[in-house]
Amino acid sequence: MKRALVAVPLAGALAATPAMAGGLFVPGYGSQGQPRAGAFVAKADDASALFYNPAGLAKQRGTSIHLGFNLLDFDQTYQRTGSYELPSDGEALPWTGDPYPEVSDNSTPAIGVGGFQGIPTFGLVTDLGGRSPVVLAVGLIAEHAFPEREYAENYQFEDPSTAPPPNRYDVIEQDVSVAFPSIGAGYRITPQIDVGVRLSWGFGGAKATQYLWGLRNYEEDVRYDGVFGADVHDNFIPAGSVGALYRPVDFIEIGAAYQTERSVHFKGDGTAVLGSRLAAPGGMPDFIVPELDAPRCAGGGTVTALKTCLNLTLPQTASLGARYILRDGAGGERGDVELDVVWEDWSAGSDIEVIVDGKSGLTNLPLQPALVRHGFQDTVSIRLGGAYGFDVGHNRLIARAGAAYDTAAAPESWTRLDIDGFARTTLGAGVAYETSSLRLELGGGVVLEGSREVADCNPTTDELGCPDPSPGGEQTPQADRVRPDPVQPLSGANNQVESPFNAGRYEQGYILLSLGATYLF
Repeated sequence: MKRALVAVPLAGALAATPAMAGGLFVPGYGSQGQPRAGAFVAKADDASALFYNPAGLAKQRGTSIHLGFNLLDFDQTYQRTGSYELPSDGEALPWTGDPYPEVSDNSTPAIGVGGFQGIPTFGLVTDLGGRSPVVLAVGLIAEHAFPEREYAENYQFEDPSTAPPPNRYDVIEQDVSVAFPSIGAGYRITPQIDVGVRLSWGFGGAKATQYLWGLRNYEEDVRYDGVFGADVHDNFIPAGSVGALYRPVDFIEIGAAYQTERSVHFKGDGTAVLGSRLAAPGGMPDFIVPELDAPRCAGGGTVTALKTCLNLTLPQTASLGARYILRDGAGGERGDVELDVVWEDWSAGSDIEVIVDGKSGLTNLPLQPALVRHGFQDTVSIRLGGAYGFDVGHNRLIARAGAAYDTAAAPESWTRLDIDGFARTTLGAGVAYETSSLRLELGGGVVLEGSREVADCNPTTDELGCPDPSPGGEQTPQADRVRPDPVQPLSGANNQVESPFNAGRYEQGYILLSLGATYLF
């Protein structure tokens, strides 16, 4: 009897969570930070200090309210290498032999404008009228990221007239939103030293659809696939950061910040649909029912609402920056130039564990926990940015600009569509108009990522972690593989058959916009 098991990767279901570069995240959060390409660790003088460096709260005076909105538009295209293969039974399908088509992300984020993802910043900062030695802040922060994906939105599973999407084992659709309500405090220990802390309680949710192997399926016959859709959420994602600022002289300021890793435990419901050839010998189709006897996720559930858990860790980060301050004749700040270095611990958090409380309706075999692997490595980014103010009567016009480079989180052989692991160059610019009580900000930029060509596997060598699909052929041990495989819950997380699917040409990049307003009183 043929058996079928399903699970959902939901890879990339980690949108806006605080971190600052590499993997999923794009430099330049906030309406000051975006034009400076994220070079803001030492300056950090508005409510976005909650994100960059909470020690920056200590140098803010009075009370201010900040509202900002960043917009990201992500363009992603994939041309898979090769063509649709002849199914193992020798029965040609209408698309057998056709080259894989080029596909593009067509997502329209729920929060945003058109194809732009909207990312808000809100914060209230106050020194309680000068009565408190501690400057307090409360706000809402989110990550500068574009986790949305939408591929093959019109494809119907097993449609006999349409070829299945060539990227279906990677990602079909993702819709993610996460926000972090936060409180922070900054304290000036001496005129030269500030310290700060932030605590956040994150919450969010994700919806996704993913294809996987119901049975060993080297030919990628869609009739042996399973498709799973899930709707999951987590209402408690704790996070925190600490920071410090040091001013050895009047024109130099040095900032440092550390952010803890964050454990995300999404839980919710999922629905499984199995291919027509995942059936008993007599023709009875298999189906997935809840696992009630030995649940691994949450227990309970129904055939149309299987309990689904997704566990992942977002990386700890550390940042260090220094800026040179230009003073005017009265000793006020006229402009600055800042250089930052940011490290992110992506190697500790690139695998995503997926658990579904379900089992085969025909065999009672339970679904195994699955790992969605990305093979990420740690990233380092270098950011250079600054600003200069021009007097306009009693007010000031401020020009800002910046550039940044982030190393790649994903080695070339681990390139995927679901999470952006490319190296990137970010360019930003913007202006602000400042009065004694109001600052209005406008910025924009681009993130240049270019293209990657991932070579196809050669079964005669093992240097790329390619399989030999012949019976009894050698396969690379799971821990040594350097490419992603389709999720195969029948086999378990550490025993999946090797069959990389990611060869081809990838092209992608971002357009950035930012708006902000700060009212001081």
